Amino acid sequence: MNRPRRAHERFKTIPESTIFRLSDGLYGPCEDAMPLFDGFDSEHLDRIIWLEIGEVVVADFAAEFPGKRPSAWWSFDAPEPRHRIGGRGDRSDGHLNITQHFEFGLPQSWIKPWHVEYFNGRSRDVDGERIGREFHEGDFTGVAVDPNDLPTFESQAAFLKRLDLLMPDEEARLTARDFEPEAITIEGIERDGND
Repeated sequence: MNRPRRAHERFKTIPESTIFRLSDGLYGPCEDAMPLFDGFDSEHLDRIIWLEIGEVVVADFAAEFPGKRPSAWWSFDAPEPRHRIGGRGDRSDGHLNITQHFEFGLPQSWIKPWHVEYFNGRSRDVDGERIGREFHEGDFTGVAVDPNDLPTFESQAAFLKRLDLLMPDEEARLTARDFEPEAITIEGIERDGND
C-alpha cells in the first residue's frame, strides 16, 4: 500500500477513526480505528457518514487501487453480489438456518464437510458412537465445499466493468490479472480435503 492519504478538508467533522475504517485505511494513520460510538448502532451511523463521504472515498480509493472498492462501498453501495463462475460447494444459507453475510461482494458462509456428515447422521464421537442421532442419511442435501475446486467468483474489476461502475480512465490502468476469477477462502478447509 502506498503512503496513506490525508483526509479531505470536508471530513473535518468526522472522527478520524471512522474515516480510517470506512476508507479501509486509505486515510491515516489512525492510532485508534475502533468505532467511536459505543452503545449506538454504529452500522447505521457509518451508513449516514458514508452518504456524506463515500463518493470522495471511492474516487480516491480507485485512484490508489484501480479495479477495487473499499469494504464500506461493498456494504452500502454495491448493487448486487459478485457473480459465481465455478467451483464446487453450496452456500450455507440455502441449507442451514443462517443469514448470509457478504464481504467485498462474496458470500462468507459455506457448507463444510462436517455439516454433511453431521446432518446426515454419519458423525461419530471419539468412542465411535453416533452423534446427531436425530439425523439420517439423505436428510441434508447441501454439498460441501471442495478444497480442490473452491467456489470462484468474478474479480472486483470484472464486477465493476460488467456493471459499468469503473471511474473514468480506471479501466486503462487495469491489467489482465485484475480480471482473473477469485477463489473464496474458508477457514478450516484444507486442500487435502480435511476439515
